Amino acid sequence: MAFDQTDLDRMTEEISELISLAPVGLADWIEIPRAITRWFPGSFSGLQNFDLVSNSLPFLAVDGIEDHHLTSYSNYYYSINPYEKYWRGHKDGQVWISDYVLPTKTLTYDEFYNDWMIKVGEFDSAIGVKLDATAENEIRLNLQFSPTLFDQYKAPVLQIFDRLQAPLRRAISISRHMEAQNLKIATQSALLERRNKPACIVDISGNLIDGNPDFETLLRRQNLFKLTHNHLSLIAGNMGEQFSSLIRQIGLLASAQNSKMVVRTDHGNWILSCSRLPAIMGQGPVIQQPMILILATFFGQTGTDLDLSGFRESFELTPSEERLCQALARGYSLSEAASALTITYETARSRIKDIFLKTGTSKQAELTVMLEKFRSS
Repeated sequence: MAFDQTDLDRMTEEISELISLAPVGLADWIEIPRAITRWFPGSFSGLQNFDLVSNSLPFLAVDGIEDHHLTSYSNYYYSINPYEKYWRGHKDGQVWISDYVLPTKTLTYDEFYNDWMIKVGEFDSAIGVKLDATAENEIRLNLQFSPTLFDQYKAPVLQIFDRLQAPLRRAISISRHMEAQNLKIATQSALLERRNKPACIVDISGNLIDGNPDFETLLRRQNLFKLTHNHLSLIAGNMGEQFSSLIRQIGLLASAQNSKMVVRTDHGNWILSCSRLPAIMGQGPVIQQPMILILATFFGQTGTDLDLSGFRESFELTPSEERLCQALARGYSLSEAASALTITYETARSRIKDIFLKTGTSKQAELTVMLEKFRSS
């Protein structure tokens, strides 16, 4: 099949229109690779988002291969793709040809090639282009086909992929704008629900997204946090690495939905509770990065404790049980108290059961009332 310039102009116009319609929901993203494969028979085409932070593939739209091959790729084989380093190595907007950088004849003993590519079909030649959507995400468009079609497809595909960059960049810009609007609504809603203590939202790199008035006040006083070029860190520099690691862990690991840490400063002790906000489920290749909600709870002045010595003597509490009572008397939940005392939640549960037995209470609320009456008297 020979292509003249009229064909290439029609092809560019058709695919560009689909790209412009997809971000606003008037076309499905899969229609873009589907249109490409219609123009280039015997090929398959894919549009994907690659997350450089988590090395994951949050979005993939492919036309031209069977579903079970697509599933196995997205579940595993993308992670051992030998062409990955070449995707990363090329510059933003650069169109590249796999035959020139890594011919399949060099992959004789490669797991990806033998267990996936060969089974998919004779698609050993490929041309691709990547665009940097964000610092963490690459949008990739590729076309794979038989080496027997290389001479016929090379020139038109190179031209088409070069001409599609401008509409793709506009689509990315529109998608990011819409994502930002949705994110703004989500963060404001999350902060509105946490009006009783300092709260803020950061991204996985620790960049500040938003904060409530109590957080802004805390930030101005520089008792706990500091902000440098919009990057949130702790005044207590010796705990900065732990804070950054905690945020990154919450953002990257699906199993780490929330976690806490205790920060001791010259201005007092704090409990930081970190949790990942629910993702805004988008349908396009521009994917929202994980957002982390941080709640700061004041735990009292450094080196000072509530005097519960009389309470301890009255009910024959151990020193560790007294410290747990001190934490509960400050109004903290059992999990917050456990974090402040650097013990596990299970240890805190065991201790409070012993305290219930000694004080004749059966609920944390009853114990808290008893502690408050003791303090008042």
